[in-house]
Amino acid sequence: MRTYEGMFLLDSSHAAKDWDATVAVVNTTLERYGAELALNGKWDERKLAYPIKNQKRGTYYLAFFKAPTAADAKIR
Repeated sequence: MRTYEGMFLLDSSHAAKDWDATVAVVNTTLERYGAELALNGKWDERKLAYPIKNQKRGTYYLAFFKAPTAADAKIR
């Protein structure tokens, strides 16, 4: 198992409506590939440098986790 740091960009409109459900998608994906969350939390909401799927803002979610070496490619 290796320790990883992941920064995930979430849709701000979904995060504002239901933060727990939005974060659960990321956490479930990590756990599906054998990751064990060590520390996680909301980092910040910011204006994006360019629109992504017509969204101008994004919420960053930072997670530190341990996972098998092969899991990083699957998580991406």
